[in-house]
Amino acid sequence: MIDMAAVPRDDAARTNEELVGRGAEIEALNTFVESLDSGPAMLVLEGEPGLGKTTLWREGLRAAEVRSFQVLECRPVEAEAQLAFTALSDLLIDVPEVVFDELPAPQRRALEVALLRAEPEDDELVPRAVALGFLGVLAALARTRPVVVGIDDVHWLDHASQRVLAFAARRLRNERIGLLLARRIDTGSAFPGDAEGDGRVPVTLLRLSALNTKELESLLRRRLGGRLQRRSMARLHHSSGGNPLLALQLGRAILQGDVVDEDGLGLLIPATLQQVVGDQLLGLSPAALDVVQAAAAVARPTTALIESVVATGSAREGLAAAGAAGVLLVDRDRVGFTHPLLATAAYSQMTASDRRRLHARLAEVVDDVEERGRHLAAAAERPGEEVAAALDAAALRARVRYAPDAAAELWAAAARLTPEDQAPMAWERRLHVADCLFEAGEVERARVVFEDISRSASPGQTRSRSLVRLGWVVAHIEGFEAGAGAFQQALAELGDDVAAEVEIEEGLAWCLHSSSGLAAAEPHARRALALAERSGDPKLVAGALTNLEFLGSLAGRGLAVEVVGR
Repeated sequence: MIDMAAVPRDDAARTNEELVGRGAEIEALNTFVESLDSGPAMLVLEGEPGLGKTTLWREGLRAAEVRSFQVLECRPVEAEAQLAFTALSDLLIDVPEVVFDELPAPQRRALEVALLRAEPEDDELVPRAVALGFLGVLAALARTRPVVVGIDDVHWLDHASQRVLAFAARRLRNERIGLLLARRIDTGSAFPGDAEGDGRVPVTLLRLSALNTKELESLLRRRLGGRLQRRSMARLHHSSGGNPLLALQLGRAILQGDVVDEDGLGLLIPATLQQVVGDQLLGLSPAALDVVQAAAAVARPTTALIESVVATGSAREGLAAAGAAGVLLVDRDRVGFTHPLLATAAYSQMTASDRRRLHARLAEVVDDVEERGRHLAAAAERPGEEVAAALDAAALRARVRYAPDAAAELWAAAARLTPEDQAPMAWERRLHVADCLFEAGEVERARVVFEDISRSASPGQTRSRSLVRLGWVVAHIEGFEAGAGAFQQALAELGDDVAAEVEIEEGLAWCLHSSSGLAAAEPHARRALALAERSGDPKLVAGALTNLEFLGSLAGRGLAVEVVGR
């Protein structure tokens, strides 16, 4: 939530000054906010980097605050796109505990684990419980006053938060809840896309256009306090393409006399926005640059975290200088970039060795297991079991929080950093990658990994389990007949792995009952049960019994009560 008392007054004034040539957009924002008294709505600001999406997004939040609406906001960045539930945590960081108390116990528990407010238990989270918990929080808040959920740079949402937000958006009915999103025009996002397709929530799409010459001239006069000659202004508009951020950088260079042509007029050298933003960092002091690079390398920068990796005196000096230069924004302990491209530029300007040293320092001070694992991976110069094991722990933590996308990334890094003399462990980690990809709905990507393991790994349990998983994936993609063929191949190549053999027989029974009939399926179900009973594993026995009794019910034999009891 935004505490307006903590927002500097001049920031609001500056926002109003920056809104040049955006009268229609401001009117649409006000209409969106006013409509929330009647029910849910969504407004998506879309445009190229530098067109002013963030400025308008802030104006929309300000309009909601003026009306005393509840505002939940987050500004995800590229560095945290793979950290599970970071956006969800930012949105709910200031929500009072009494609101969470209204949730059913399973939903509250799931949400607290996802937000790292409670430790996960042995069993994995039910993803629906997390999503329902978030929706319940929004609904509870909206009973008191309208709620605006504001997300800038929605294309950088982590996958876990994205799924939860899409789930909630699709289930809004009459609640006074608004979604205010900003995204780049060249970057799609599953969250707003899913919600737009639902049809129940009114959606307004504002695609920002470039400013004209007169509007750019007004912007430069307000922001830079200077005025260009007509020819320079025309050339600036041509070179910037009407992009406000690019025009301001080029205009500043002209007014400061940094570029002059043979006629004494500003010489505008076409440059990409990324290059121009990078040039903004060149004038920073060494202390300020250290701070900016540290902030760019961490998912959620704070003053305390930056001071822990940069000398304290230099950190404070650097934070002040970076703020004065318009690169960083500091709000109490939170640190952010004035524009996300500045973070990308700051990180990309570092050498590979400097990045590794910075990530190594960050790995020593961050508390989150998953983030520490990512820093260790970024700092590693060569494979090492210690780093791979740390990534294992981070991946497992992500998976039990039901963030399979993040877990897959972490296990992939662990496999890559596994020493060459531990090949079986590397294949095992890759099996986890494929499992998580399948769990996250990335079925085709999972199939590629399963096929690679089944083809390349040495005979043994990892290869056996991969063959089994491949059977299920093929059945999922191509149908039961193809699935049966995959399971037959898995059975022919199986090693000494009873659990895998039980699952293969169950898979054959499942596929054959749909493709060839019950008579072909039941022998495999009985074989699975016999193998399971021989193993003595109660979980295998329970699964095999369930499979066999399911086929029996389809054959009209009913359900045996003694089997249920067993």
